[in-house]
Parts: sequence; C-alpha cells; structure tokens
Amino acid sequence: MCRHVVCSKREERLVQHGERRVLRNQSLAPNTVTRRRTTDGTRCRDVQLLVRPVDWIDAIGNARAARLLSHPKEPMRLEPITEPNLTPEQRGLDARMREGIKSHLQGFVSARDDGALIGPFNPMLHFAQFGKPTWDLVTALAEHSTLPKPAHEVAILVAGARFHTRYELYAHERVAAKAGLSPAKIATLAAGGRPADLDPSESAAFDVATVLLGGGPLPESTYAMAIDRFGKDGVAELVFLIGSYCLVSMVLNAYDISVPGREEGIG
Repeated sequence: MCRHVVCSKREERLVQHGERRVLRNQSLAPNTVTRRRTTDGTRCRDVQLLVRPVDWIDAIGNARAARLLSHPKEPMRLEPITEPNLTPEQRGLDARMREGIKSHLQGFVSARDDGALIGPFNPMLHFAQFGKPTWDLVTALAEHSTLPKPAHEVAILVAGARFHTRYELYAHERVAAKAGLSPAKIATLAAGGRPADLDPSESAAFDVATVLLGGGPLPESTYAMAIDRFGKDGVAELVFLIGSYCLVSMVLNAYDISVPGREEGIG
C-alpha cells in the first residue's frame, strides 16, 4: 500500500537526506509504505518510509528503532546474573558493588527490574577475579576523593567521549548534573568538546584528561597547573581516576554494553 501524506519541515529535511526512516503516525496502519510531500504540496525526493504505531516508537527518525526493524535482536554478550545464580564469590562482590552504587553512584539505572546488575557491574560479576580488584580501585577513589565534584565528572565525561562509551556517558551525564555541571557543559563534554565556561578546577581536570587520553606524557606546564589547583594527592587521584575510567570504558565497549533498554529487559 502506498499513500501520500503531508510532512513537517523536520521530516522534509530527513526525507531530503535520502534515508530510510521509521515514523510514528497514528493515522496510517503499521508497515504502511508512504512517500512524503512538503507542506506546500511539492514532492520531496522519492523516498519510502516505514510507518510504525505511536506506542512502538518515541520519535521521528529514531535510529535505534530503525536498526531494530532491519536487524534481528542479537543476544547480549554477557547476560546479567540474577541473585539466585550468583556464586559465593560473586555474591560477595555483588553486595559490595550495590553498597558503593547506593553511596556514590546515584541517579542512573544500574539494575534490571529483577535486580540483576547491568552496565560495567555485570562483567565485573561475571569475571569476579578481575572485577574485585577493579572495584577495589573504584572504592578507593570514592573513599579518598578530594577533587571538586564537578571537576571529577569533567574528567570522566572526557574519558567517556574519547572512547564513545554509551553506558558511561549515559550514567555520568546524570551524575554530572547532580554534581552541579550545567546542561550545556555536559552536552559539550559528551560530544567531545571543550565548554567555553569551565571554571579553573574544571579546566585543569579537562586539560589533564585530554592530554593523557590522547597518549604521551603530561607536559610540565599542564602538570604544574594541576598541582597548583589540586595538590599532589589531588593530581594523583585525577590520574588514577582517568586510568580507571579507561578500563571501565574498554570493558563496556568490549561487551557492547549500551544504555539501559530492551537488551536488559528494562522499559
């Protein structure tokens, strides 16, 4: 079935890109193939679009839904572990991580409705021999932190952007907001940019993280600036923090861990 429908200016731009898109539309039946017209009645480029029910898709041009339509659901590389299936070693680590999340990492989804931990916590549980020392480092950084919270989150967001780590960015965009970073700063950092209005501490954290994540030694001028701002212990915390989130990013990317959603049975 093929029908002509009037499209909004935003839809018109999408159509003109010549891309196959999934649209929400209550007036057309599911799976209808449609060609679009502009608001003034002229024809857009002859592009077909799939129409899905409004309750199936949240927004026009939702790329994730388009991928789900065109590709069958793939199994998760590491299925989250529910409490009855934990080994004694995993159960101890699970309890420690839940306590740490409650104390230091609030504001984002870290578990499924059935209680199984997701995100980086899931691979730490699967491989507890590596997860336990990794969590020890995370705990030490949280318990001995002296960095200003906004600067702390700046460094983490720089790491997440560098590695394009979906779950890390999802989680720490929210933690950063609770720490006081503005939405504009968070958006720029998550996109890999440098906000123009960083304060001195945030700027120092950004510079150190950017240099170290780019590879190579930290220049003397950058090191001296960070020492002046944070002191030796603070700079050490910053360096280990950046290193720890490199590890977390690689784990998340290796196991292709996305933001919470269908894969984890959430939502």
